Amino acid sequence: MPRISLLLPCLQADSAFEDTLASLLRTRPAGADVIVVHDGSYQDQYGLAGEVEYAVAASKRLIAYWNAGWDAAVGDFLVWVRPGAQLDDGWELACLEAFSDPAVGAVGPKLQVQSAGEVRTLFGLATTTTGTRILSSRSRAELLGPTSWTAAYRQTALGWLDPLDLVWEDEYLDTYLALALRKLGYRYQVAENWEVLVDGAPAEQVEQSRPHGLSAARAAIRFGQPLQTGLSACLKEDLPRLWSQSWRWKHFRDRMKVSRFRSADQHAAQQFEERAVKRQRIVAQSNLTAGLAQSAEARSQVNQSVRRAA
Repeated sequence: MPRISLLLPCLQADSAFEDTLASLLRTRPAGADVIVVHDGSYQDQYGLAGEVEYAVAASKRLIAYWNAGWDAAVGDFLVWVRPGAQLDDGWELACLEAFSDPAVGAVGPKLQVQSAGEVRTLFGLATTTTGTRILSSRSRAELLGPTSWTAAYRQTALGWLDPLDLVWEDEYLDTYLALALRKLGYRYQVAENWEVLVDGAPAEQVEQSRPHGLSAARAAIRFGQPLQTGLSACLKEDLPRLWSQSWRWKHFRDRMKVSRFRSADQHAAQQFEERAVKRQRIVAQSNLTAGLAQSAEARSQVNQSVRRAA
């Protein structure tokens, strides 16, 4: 069975974290790594050093927790689980079955969110035309990827990316990864027989959104899906027009710096373009090697026929 690395960010050592950690230890498949990511303040009060590995994040940002966990993970597949999510026995079978297609870069469960006596099923995330991140309860919707509450990624797909820049908002962690993998040609798959429950206090946070202005990530999605086609090219004409409208500038100037947005734009554009070019070069080289091997085999067969005829 492929090796799996389970990542659990310890945002705070509360009952939700402890319940999810117990769930991972109980249901993890053979050979799986359980990695707890914390900010350096976590105390192993239960003496789990032999069962759990630890990674320390550079800051108390969800994106920093992701970077640290991703760097520590060695499995073929990486499963990111936030405190509050509960996994059932045998979940890995449904997850790995969805990964049987090599074109699938990310897999998500049916997220069962139980709040106020009601259960809502979420299949993944999408975005609106204005760049707002939304969670979809429709399985046949245009889904970009799994939510940051429980998400599985193919390690070789993530290998084309660099650590995430902290200029991107934590709220858009899953959206950023989803768009990046789509840019590289991978697709998202919902595992039909994989269900994850989130209830109690964490369930209220799943669909909680914060009011914000034109953040870097939201604007990147808003202006022509730039993570698909290259941020700089798409935003070069939009930015001057956007900031020249005084009412927009007045509304957003206290929430975002223009230089911060441009920095995020340039960094992400360069990062994705370099990775995409590198991937194309490797694929082309692989095709060339295969072609040369086939030609050599064909020549060998011809030579053998000539020798037999002689």
